[in-house]
Amino acid sequence: MRLQKSRITGLAALLALAWSVSTNSTRAAGFLIYETSAESVAKGSAYSAYVDEPSAVWFNPAAMSFMPGYRVQTGAILATGAVKFDPADGSPNVDSESTLLPIPMIFGTSEIVDWLHAGIGVSFPWGMVIAWPEDWVGRESSIKSDLQTVLINPSVSFQIWQNRLSIAGGFNVLRATLDFKYGLPEVTGGTLRFGGSAWGYGVNAGILFRILPNVLHTAFAYRSRINISAGGKADFTVASEEFSQMAYDQGADLDATLPDIFTLGLMYAPTENLILGFDMNYTLWSVFEELRIVLKNGDAQVREKDWKDVATFRLSADYTLPVKGFKIRGGIIYDSNPAPKETLAPDIPDADRLDFSVGAGYRYDWFKADLGYMLCWLMPSEATTGQEGPEGTYEAFIHLIGLTVTFQFGTEDEDDVDPALSSRAGPGPTDYR
Repeated sequence: MRLQKSRITGLAALLALAWSVSTNSTRAAGFLIYETSAESVAKGSAYSAYVDEPSAVWFNPAAMSFMPGYRVQTGAILATGAVKFDPADGSPNVDSESTLLPIPMIFGTSEIVDWLHAGIGVSFPWGMVIAWPEDWVGRESSIKSDLQTVLINPSVSFQIWQNRLSIAGGFNVLRATLDFKYGLPEVTGGTLRFGGSAWGYGVNAGILFRILPNVLHTAFAYRSRINISAGGKADFTVASEEFSQMAYDQGADLDATLPDIFTLGLMYAPTENLILGFDMNYTLWSVFEELRIVLKNGDAQVREKDWKDVATFRLSADYTLPVKGFKIRGGIIYDSNPAPKETLAPDIPDADRLDFSVGAGYRYDWFKADLGYMLCWLMPSEATTGQEGPEGTYEAFIHLIGLTVTFQFGTEDEDDVDPALSSRAGPGPTDYR
């Protein structure tokens, strides 16, 4: 076993850099942004059993045990898209505002000793930004919904069976800011806007079993729910002076829960040049029962959700080209809609999703660069009762483009370089094919 002071120093520097990034970044649309690197975008995030890059801190921290040396990964994903609403009464379609926003990230891992690795990630996995016209038919249900988060996730992993089995755990610190805007009833006119912020905390854990190293891996990962209790302010803009004394600016609170996520993963390399991946996420969206804003005077704005637990299925393929150092990738995702049609609303107009992704990567020695693209189709989703918003059908197309770079340092010889990251085509020194 060996202990390298430079690796611990590097990890401490990464912690400082991660905090500075987290306090100066923008966020993007979507309630759960599961993709956290360009390679994961290209592979549809069927990623929990891979040992390729530091973003394993998010997908499955147990993979850190098979990443020698220390590594830093950074980059961003650009997200753009808009939602279309087709009213059930046949009136003209309404489009939400289109956005083009970056989702930055930074991850790092360090080999402390042979059996102990540590890592940290700063990412922006939970968020939504959707804005509708001020005068649209569903204004009382939503004009703007904006949830922005920063997740700081230190983790450690332990190799308990050399080169085969590892376990890991981590702690999650979440900073959330919220900005919601609703139209007031026609009799009063005007709007209600709530803005607030909160801290939330959770844990994560993972297991990786390399049944045949670099040929057949299986994985399990878990992320706990995170409760958010945001204190803030409710601002009223009332068109009628008659109601201005009843609807006045005051303090307000909002409580919400981000769900648990369970993941099962499999990686299989049937040939020297091809790696296949499969992940299934099971997300406990049933914790999201309502969105409640409570004013200091005791009044409340309540949006019923009653979401259900759902599964997401992910498939990926990674092919090493004959050209040294280059890979091409692809993926497909099917994600079930947790929102029942009875409570489907324009503040979070979710749907069954079908996503397609492609990408490429290049590695030379200690440097790795990846590019990924994903098309997300939110299939037509019908709101039927008018209970939480106008009746009609929502549909959306969202585009994700990711670019990340990874730097690897501190390996002592060629055998320390992870075969999955090697610029060579074909198996590495620990390939059990």
